[in-house]
Amino acid sequence: MMKTKNILALFAFILLQLNIYAQNNYSISGTVKNTTGELMESATVFLAGSEKIVATDKQGAFRFNNIDPGTYQVVITMVGYTSAKQNVIVQDKPETVDLVLGEKQIVLNEVIIGDKNARANILKHL
Repeated sequence: MMKTKNILALFAFILLQLNIYAQNNYSISGTVKNTTGELMESATVFLAGSEKIVATDKQGAFRFNNIDPGTYQVVITMVGYTSAKQNVIVQDKPETVDLVLGEKQIVLNEVIIGDKNARANILKHL
């Protein structure tokens, strides 16, 4: 009878430890939109200073699982848009962030191929 009590106590202790470990791992999730409210698919989302990186899905959603409590900086980048950053503090529950990417104006300089005068003379003769 004593062995059964010891086994049950050990089993209860192991379950309690697993429950405590599971409660210490949280998630950071959210969505990414542009300034017009369009959901942004394939935006790159990463946690600064870590190797955790994901891309947003078709609904502009992302998720980082197994996050320990602490302070994180969520960074989102996408070609043609300004990057967005937000600090997130994970304490005792999963955290959700929704970020907006602004359009990035890309200005290109004029490209001139050849001599302007030669081009003007060629165009006159066409």
